[in-house]
Amino acid sequence: MHAVYTFILTAMLSLGMAMPQALATDENPYVDPVTGDFRVVQSEYVEIFTKDVTCLACVQAVEAALKQTDKVKTVKGDLDRARIHVVFKEGMRLSDDEIMTLVREAGYTPISMTRGRL
Repeated sequence: MHAVYTFILTAMLSLGMAMPQALATDENPYVDPVTGDFRVVQSEYVEIFTKDVTCLACVQAVEAALKQTDKVKTVKGDLDRARIHVVFKEGMRLSDDEIMTLVREAGYTPISMTRGRL
């Protein structure tokens, strides 16, 4: 769906047309709820490197801890590389301190993390 909006907006801009106004709905996250302007929505992700997440049960424990905030969309573990990949819901995020605290409260030791956008 994002590609369709991008194509339409690019075509409109190249023809010198004004940006359309639209109503924001749950089905249309590409519209700013305040201004009605189209926007690009991106999700943030974080990769948490740990020293003691070694099994699926470990990943599930960390996932349960992170998902209690209602800001996390998905959590996937990469046991071979001792990391956990967390994708936040659109427009949501947790601070580094919040993430580290939640992982520690789940009983695991976060070493470091990196952030990015999808």
